[in-house]
Amino acid sequence: MSRPATDRQFWTGLGGLAVILAIAVSVACQGGPVDGAQTYNFVRFLGETGSEPGQFREPMGVALGPGGELYIADMRNRRIQVFSPEGDFLRQWGIEGDGPGEFGMPVDVAVALDGSVYVSDYELDRVQRFTAEGTFLLGWGGAGEEVGQFEAPAGLAVGPDGSVYVADFYNDRVQIFDPAGKALGAVGHEGHGRGELYYPTDVALDSAGSLLVADAYNHRLHTLTPDGVTVRDWGGNWVGALGIGPFKVPSGVAVDPQGRVHVADSANKRALLLDANGNLLSEWQLTDDAHPEVYSPTRVAADARRAYFVDTSNDRIVVLEVNR
Repeated sequence: MSRPATDRQFWTGLGGLAVILAIAVSVACQGGPVDGAQTYNFVRFLGETGSEPGQFREPMGVALGPGGELYIADMRNRRIQVFSPEGDFLRQWGIEGDGPGEFGMPVDVAVALDGSVYVSDYELDRVQRFTAEGTFLLGWGGAGEEVGQFEAPAGLAVGPDGSVYVADFYNDRVQIFDPAGKALGAVGHEGHGRGELYYPTDVALDSAGSLLVADAYNHRLHTLTPDGVTVRDWGGNWVGALGIGPFKVPSGVAVDPQGRVHVADSANKRALLLDANGNLLSEWQLTDDAHPEVYSPTRVAADARRAYFVDTSNDRIVVLEVNR
């Protein structure tokens, strides 16, 4: 299997990837769809193509704030946009640049319990922290392989204690920081086995405090403890109602308050709902595709009722509801 192009095309949508999607993946999911289980129901699309407030140009990241506000990393517009739980535009911040509060390629956003907002910048190899209103507080990172440095930081998560987890894409690891950006450690290294990662794109925390990593180019989810011990692989040995089998470049993952796992299965162009054991509960596939060269959906955030998938290819957010 070849590695993605080194010019960082995974998130850019400028011609696709040099990827051969043919790797034998270990599997841990049990069976197929569960009878009578929860299912996704379509609610609405949020956004359209453009640069005005409420519009997007290749959105990449999504997060939910403590009050239910929706934060979107609007990558090509180099900004963060914030919406009410009802989908109304509230505010935005950010411009193109490499100074404090500016963005090169913001690809994900995460919100702490205290309302602090963290943004990963794939192009500038840094993470920045803001207030909920967008006031710059601090930043850290820089290009490199040392702990505390990044080679294309991608997905983010924030733990209940405020620890920040960053999927360090080209370094094949997840780094852990305190809220002030002090490096606490890193887990994972390049490979295809247990405890190894191959271009991780996102990370979420499960109810046990383990890291559920979107191990995109191993075509799996990989669960690690914060100390780097493998808990399980999620490879998927099911075939859904759409006739599509296991993961193909799963780029986004979220765990909701019920412990259900929502997956942006990007190269299969679909949203997946799994139970805590990896059983397939539901799937939803994009019905149109403005830019077929772009892997999409890319990220997901979820609460107890709804999941919000970033449909990068169509410059919008797909809002799905779990029926029970």
